[in-house]
Amino acid sequence: MKNILSTPASLLMLVLSVVLLSPLAQARDDDSECRSQALVTLANSGVHGRATLCTTARGVRAKLKTKGLTPGTAYTIWFFYFDNSSLCTGGGPGVCGGKDLGFGDPSANPLGVFGRLDSTVADENGKETFSGRAGSLRFSSGSQVWLYLESHGPAVTTDNRRLARQQLTPEDPAGGAPNLGNVVDGAGGTADAAIAIFDIP
Repeated sequence: MKNILSTPASLLMLVLSVVLLSPLAQARDDDSECRSQALVTLANSGVHGRATLCTTARGVRAKLKTKGLTPGTAYTIWFFYFDNSSLCTGGGPGVCGGKDLGFGDPSANPLGVFGRLDSTVADENGKETFSGRAGSLRFSSGSQVWLYLESHGPAVTTDNRRLARQQLTPEDPAGGAPNLGNVVDGAGGTADAAIAIFDIP
């Protein structure tokens, strides 16, 4: 059977497709606007590193490169978005906090929303890269994004349901029972570890 790529027309089409499609692929990668900053260590956790937040025509992506994680500890990354941070009151006038997420008020129309970005159990080197994306997400001018790293204490590797709660929920009863708040286990060993706050112009 004759090889289809042996014909001059087939070879020409292959070369043209590579030449013409490469700029399109490059444009898809180059249209992002990225901001990067050092993580702020919280509660003397010892965790440090760098956070990057990128926006493109297709949505948002984020990455955190961390060091100083405690081996064997479960960690989650949370993506917080406050649509107009100047209206926040949760941490004082213009300072966002739990109140701006509607915690404790099931009828609230909160300024903020949050969701899990990534999670892991730290290995012996204490380093990890967390990442995630939200396709089609848009930021309003004057909004604020938090990339927040939370420690969930030693990973419970002998109980898959408990480990799933550690890695998939904030384990904060104020966040909403039963799934987000995890009232069964309570706050457990959760603790602030690090944060990066991006103000969107």
